[in-house]
Formats: sequence, structure tokens, C-alpha cells
Amino acid sequence: MSLVTPKEKLIAIYNQDRVNNGLAVIVADDFVLDAPQNYSGSRSPKNTRVYLTPKPSSANVGRITLYYNRIDLATITSLMVTKTTEANVVDLLSQINDELGVSLIASDIVNTTLPSSGPFTLTATAANLIYTGSTSVAYAP
Repeated sequence: MSLVTPKEKLIAIYNQDRVNNGLAVIVADDFVLDAPQNYSGSRSPKNTRVYLTPKPSSANVGRITLYYNRIDLATITSLMVTKTTEANVVDLLSQINDELGVSLIASDIVNTTLPSSGPFTLTATAANLIYTGSTSVAYAP
């Protein structure tokens, strides 16, 4: 089973809300997804805002504003990977993705040099659609 991308997950959640409200779903490929922004305001109690802008080739008109909560990595306390010859955090990304169940890319995480013995800190970048903050990742024995 392939892992979903953060964009696919975000669109799936949005579409489920649309279905629940009797509206038609949107096609993810019809939109350009802007970088997420931290949000604290009167329009929503959610912590993140992102804009979906229709591509010129799309039949859609008008930008969609999504408000949602990104997950603080600090709430994930059981991440564990196997380190062999990897030198940087990004080298372990496929294992991290398997643990999280989502397909993050290198620009979603801060790439630092791995310590020879664990644990190490996994930190989300501002561009990460799903996660914020950081967490400790252990090496499997």
C-alpha cells in the first residue's frame, strides 16, 4: 500500500467535509496549494490556514481558504528507526514515513547530521502541511 502525500490527505479531509455538507468534491490536481501559515484569528479556531488556488486550466473559479489543525510532532513519542550508514536525517525519511504513515518529502523536515548514537530530533519545517514542532526519534537496538 502506498503512503498518501500531505496534499492528498488534506484534500481528502476537505472533500469529506464537503460530502458531509452535500457539496461536490474538488480534484486536487486542479489546484495549487500554497504553503501553510500559522493562524490565530476570529475566522476559525484552527491553528493553520492554507490557500488552494485554481490552476488556469481548471474549471474552478476562486481561491479556497482551508483552516485546519497541524499536529505537533511532540505528541508523537514512539518513533524508532534503524540507522546503518545514514549520515543525515533526510537519509532516514523513508523509515520515518513508514512510521508516520504519510509520504513526507525532504522539504518537510529540517535536515541535520545524525548523531552516531540516538536519539535525534525530528523537526518539521514551516512548509510541512501536516506537522509542526519537533520530536525525539530513537534508534532501534
